[in-house]
Amino acid sequence: MMLKKILLTCMCISLMISSATFAQAEASLTDKCDDFSNLYEYSEYWSIQTNNKSKLGEDGGRFQRKSGAVSDDADDSQYITYYYPRPESAEVLFYYTSEEYISAVTISGSSDNVSFTELETTRTAYTGCDSTSSWSGAYIKATDIPDGVKYIKIEIDKSANVTTGCAIGQVTLVQGESSYVNTAIPEPGEYNITEDNCLSFDMLYDKSENWRVETSEDKWGDAGRIIKSTDTDTEYLVYKIPSVVKLDMAINYTGMTDPFEFVTVEASPDGENYTVAEIPDGAPAGLTGGNWSTYTASIALPKGTEYVKISVSQTDYTAPWWLNFVNFKFYSSSPYEIKDGEIDVTEGTAAADYTIKVNYKVYDNITMYLAAYDESGLLLDICAESATAEMGDVQLNASLDLPDETKYVRAFFLNGLQGMHRICETQEQ
Repeated sequence: MMLKKILLTCMCISLMISSATFAQAEASLTDKCDDFSNLYEYSEYWSIQTNNKSKLGEDGGRFQRKSGAVSDDADDSQYITYYYPRPESAEVLFYYTSEEYISAVTISGSSDNVSFTELETTRTAYTGCDSTSSWSGAYIKATDIPDGVKYIKIEIDKSANVTTGCAIGQVTLVQGESSYVNTAIPEPGEYNITEDNCLSFDMLYDKSENWRVETSEDKWGDAGRIIKSTDTDTEYLVYKIPSVVKLDMAINYTGMTDPFEFVTVEASPDGENYTVAEIPDGAPAGLTGGNWSTYTASIALPKGTEYVKISVSQTDYTAPWWLNFVNFKFYSSSPYEIKDGEIDVTEGTAAADYTIKVNYKVYDNITMYLAAYDESGLLLDICAESATAEMGDVQLNASLDLPDETKYVRAFFLNGLQGMHRICETQEQ
């Protein structure tokens, strides 16, 4: 396989193949069994059945064997096969009119679609069938799937000799190791989110003395609240969030005409020089008589912000607990820059070589992933290379032997706080 070599600089990231062209792999496949489009192959005697919908939990389509499946001329079993590399589990929703038919269902795995090994399965009841009918349902699931499996075969043996008395209603396949990679990569322009649910002070960079955390009640729909413990002076909280551009600040309050009259939000690039960030108007007047209001303010922060200070002045109200902070959500851009890099894919091997500029020193390491996908965007294989993230340039190299089905190669990197970022993708010529 000869794949195109791509050279990247920071300026050409916008020229990446669009996500419409490159299907981002899904972590699972759910086949509703109302057509054969998800199957890699299937045996002769299958049909799509849509009758008995009301008896089968409103299931509008099922795989059911044709009458010829139990004839003397038919094979011992009828099968459907899925191509799905790296499966972690395979689950079949099976409808039946007799318990004996369940033992006729098997799930097998194979690396080559030639030699299959039957997988151990567990069974749990499906409760969606009409209890007044003759139909019942069960989930048949295989979870102990060996490494290297790419094909999943589901068979119904001829011993289930009434073809109209059993059917496959749904098949769910879940991809295994590193499948989280497929769903956690922000698209260009998306934010990375750091959230404090106010259950402790652990996420704070700094604070003044007179604060307390309240977790004893869930009276207002929150598990924790940060509250001033006295109302004699201005108190502050400070967060250190690199490249933060927006803050969503959620509060509970009572009796206050304008709850933000006493709140100030400030932004700083260095933790010393602060600029006031505007809190938009819009919070309704607080309820009275022991009733509480909730509100979230969305506050834009200037470019270059790394420190956010939230201050509450003396309120002159009955008690400081009339204003509670219940959630802070910070939206950040990436603290990394891609200086240069390339993916070179030749003769069935991919090699990635990237230089990442680290703008902040608060991260322990960076991990770059190099991944291979098939034509549909399904993850075939993946490897990782990690490096210490000191401020400045970090060199990352990785290589991967590509499975034969590889159509695309993608490199991206991961940091525990910042999430995943797509670097590059390349497509077969």
